[in-house]
Amino acid sequence: MQPKEALQGLEMNLSYNIGNYMGVKPSMINQQQIQEAALFIVQKFPMLGLGDIWEAFKMVGAKELDVDLKAYYGTFSIIAIGEMLTAYLKYRNTILSKVQDEVEQAEKKAKEAAEREAKNAEAQQQVVFEYQLALEAKDEMPFFTHWNQCKTHWAKILVEAGIIEALQGDEQTAMKTKARKLASYELDKIIFSDSARQSEKAAARKMKKDFEANVKNENFIAMWLNIYSKLRVWEYLKPQYKKDIK
Repeated sequence: MQPKEALQGLEMNLSYNIGNYMGVKPSMINQQQIQEAALFIVQKFPMLGLGDIWEAFKMVGAKELDVDLKAYYGTFSIIAIGEMLTAYLKYRNTILSKVQDEVEQAEKKAKEAAEREAKNAEAQQQVVFEYQLALEAKDEMPFFTHWNQCKTHWAKILVEAGIIEALQGDEQTAMKTKARKLASYELDKIIFSDSARQSEKAAARKMKKDFEANVKNENFIAMWLNIYSKLRVWEYLKPQYKKDIK
């Protein structure tokens, strides 16, 4: 829109709204005042468009801005227009600042998520690399000689990478049963240990009791699931001379 057309549009906007919101009768509207008001807005509030000015009048009418145009009711005043637009600009800047903050926070979160994803991808690649080394060396210079030496988080990563298969059906059930039994055995070692603290023994007895009574115990579940993950990797990395070891 050309400057002249924009100024004319602004004058029409003012002529309409001062009648509706300031109670100025058409016969009392001086065109020269309208032109002066339009120039005042262009010079002092160049950042506001026609839509902003229209919205400012509506917000004053809805009492959403702390401006009382009734004080000027029936009289057209450039001072009143200035007060209204100053209040609207303050409101708009607050909203824009909030939106900008939200955008910056969203960008920050997206950046952090991308960085985490990159780090996770790097860590996963490292796990795959270490697993492949361990797989090649398992019969001559094994990295692991006992299932408990395997790393818990490897199983999930290797399954997702398609390097090892996720167990299904009877095989999965058998492996879970084995993991629970091994977890129970590990609890016995804590219970009868001379070096374990009394608090550790008490916790182990509680898990053992719940397991034998078939009572759900979140700590015991976490324990046997960790063992299950280790066993899954151990099946692939078990040295040849350990094949028959259960």
